[in-house]
Amino acid sequence: MTNLSHALAVINLYFSLKPVRWMYEPREPFEHLGQKYEWRPDCMFDYKGILYACEVQRSYPPGKNPWPRKWEIYNLYFMYGYYKNAAYQKWAKSIIAPQFLVITKQNPETVRAGFEVEGRDLIVVREWK
Repeated sequence: MTNLSHALAVINLYFSLKPVRWMYEPREPFEHLGQKYEWRPDCMFDYKGILYACEVQRSYPPGKNPWPRKWEIYNLYFMYGYYKNAAYQKWAKSIIAPQFLVITKQNPETVRAGFEVEGRDLIVVREWK
């Protein structure tokens, strides 16, 4: 079950932004070299004509090196083109990769560790205004 405070934080983002398009916790399964994965950002949204894949992290993720493990899935999903069949593509005129956003109070360098999606930066902010 989804953590209620996390879900409320993501939903609060929706009401703060009132984006043109929004997906809450989309699930995009894919298989790479015989192993199954699932890319699942907290939300996707179109804000002022820019598409974002967003993670809202209210606390430090559990486990050892949590960010590099999360970014491994992102890296595979985008570097090998699996994103070309994503549900959010229905919003685009042509195949697009989103901008990547993390809203957290964690150190940005810690959060960026392991993120390697070619041609994209990882935007890390404390809050979204």
